[in-house]
Amino acid sequence: MQDLRTKERNVLLAKNAPHIFLSGDTPRLIDEWQEVAFIWDQIRFEVDKRNAMGQFILTGSATPLDEDAYSHSGIGRIVPMRMRTMSLFESGDSTGAVSLKALFDGNLELGILNETSLEEYAYLVCRGGWPGAIDLAEKPALAQAFDYYDGVVKSDINRADGVTKNEERVRRIMRSFARNQGSQVATTVIANDIMANEASSVNEDTVHSYITALKKIFVVEDMAAWNP
Repeated sequence: MQDLRTKERNVLLAKNAPHIFLSGDTPRLIDEWQEVAFIWDQIRFEVDKRNAMGQFILTGSATPLDEDAYSHSGIGRIVPMRMRTMSLFESGDSTGAVSLKALFDGNLELGILNETSLEEYAYLVCRGGWPGAIDLAEKPALAQAFDYYDGVVKSDINRADGVTKNEERVRRIMRSFARNQGSQVATTVIANDIMANEASSVNEDTVHSYITALKKIFVVEDMAAWNP
């Protein structure tokens, strides 16, 4: 649904002939499915009619703008799965030899020598786990991360709820999140943090709306409390 050459045609087909839109070899993948969120109910119907597993894969980089476009939750038919970026083990930058489970089970004699330098770790953190960056040289790999950040600030966050936002304010909120990473932080704290570097005032409701939009496009995520 991202290809401008075919998007309009696909949207019309999904609206007027959803059974044709969903026909073809399976599993049938609909990328950026939130662009045609209304197709959800038809997919649920097709799953029931075909009575078979693995018929469709719906992928998207944002939650649907209109969450009222479909009436059924999909329970029992559609399983949601959050895909995060690659871990260091998945990208091949870690051997995966140290097991957290083994450590909690009392195996403290793993004898692993870590030869990764502090500078290398800093690079890996900044590069991130985007599959497209894994095999790139350092400079273009880092540039890709900056491009993603710019894309979020300038356009993606606006598509989350259809409201145009102040670019500099988005940057300040994301910087505040970075400064408070790994800790519990209230909206008031972030509001005060960005006001320390901004001439105009900003209220908590505005900050909350920005954070909600960032969550909808999977840029920030509230982590549940962790217990070993």
